[in-house]
Amino acid sequence: MPASDLLEDCIVVTQVNPAPLPNQEPLPTGTHNWVLSFDLEWAWMKIRQVQEGLPFGEWPVWWFKHMVGHPRVVGTDNSVGRIYLTGRALLQGDTLYLYRPKDSLDITHLPVTNHFESICALTGPTDMDRRETVGVAHKPDQLLPASHFRLCYRRANQDWRIRDHGLPWGHPDALIFVYTYVGDLNGNWMDGGSHIFHDGPIYIDEHEVAHFIDPDEDRRN
Repeated sequence: MPASDLLEDCIVVTQVNPAPLPNQEPLPTGTHNWVLSFDLEWAWMKIRQVQEGLPFGEWPVWWFKHMVGHPRVVGTDNSVGRIYLTGRALLQGDTLYLYRPKDSLDITHLPVTNHFESICALTGPTDMDRRETVGVAHKPDQLLPASHFRLCYRRANQDWRIRDHGLPWGHPDALIFVYTYVGDLNGNWMDGGSHIFHDGPIYIDEHEVAHFIDPDEDRRN
């Protein structure tokens, strides 16, 4: 894809619907697996609670406009732009708060195939064989120093962006692409659109997987 197309693609922000959210049931207490995505029909962010044994369309859904917290990211669905999380969730007003359970499995240290196998068990076949065709533009096996990173789905290539807002927009290292996300998200806010953010370091491994690192040691332990 030409650089001009990449730039144009990255500055398009789908704005959140200003209409009030519908009345919603409280989120279930305790630790659960969740699916995070942007609802293109209603223009709100949404999460679904994973319900093993039920079709995806029957998983309960909640909408929100802002997100903050520290869930564990366990993978993505690259065909449609969904992020898979585990943790506790609380919805207050328009804001979703996420909490990483201290006793949860530290999936970031498992072989990358295990991430996809665990997601496959919940969602069906994944795209491991597509890895060679993604065309990710970055240098694998690198640690990105802590910064304010914007995260979003690149639908045209079915992969994921990481934009470093600590660098000038046109800096050659400000925008990179990865195959998927995992790790301890330090999510802080949304930009009024379909992006979420991570504050902290990110390690990109040789498999083109971005591992989020929470800079707060108390939340990591």
